Amino acid sequence: MSYQAIKDLVGYAHRTGLIEECERVWAENTLLHAMGLEAWEEPQAARERPLEDILRELLDDAAARGLIHDDVTSCDLFDTELMGRLTPRPGQVIRTFCDRYEKDPRAATDWFYDLCQTSNEISAAMGMNPATVRTRLSRGRETLRRTLCSEEEAQCSMK
Repeated sequence: MSYQAIKDLVGYAHRTGLIEECERVWAENTLLHAMGLEAWEEPQAARERPLEDILRELLDDAAARGLIHDDVTSCDLFDTELMGRLTPRPGQVIRTFCDRYEKDPRAATDWFYDLCQTSNEISAAMGMNPATVRTRLSRGRETLRRTLCSEEEAQCSMK
């Protein structure tokens, strides 16, 4: 079973700022549920290892137990679901970005890039390497602001 990988993913999420210390048990439970597991078996302490290795272990386990198909599409969708359980909701991201943008556009763009990279979405979402994405985000800072801080999103951000 993937108890160690779940523990490692929760450790990764905490180290990278995706979750807070007080959210560890919640994070373990939500990942346990996503993996179709009903009981928790406490593994060793969280190990620090690359996110890709942790996700691969969880995907392999999910495929072996028939939870997902062992194909690219199923794996991409499932690892997005797992990471989605640990990342801020869209309204939180929009609010944080817009607040940061008012103070420092570059810092806001860097924060958004780091969030995308930490949550394993930068390469998949953009289809390019992280350095290229960072450059394009920097060049398109105002477009990103207009996209995330648009009037349609204002309702969501509760400003």
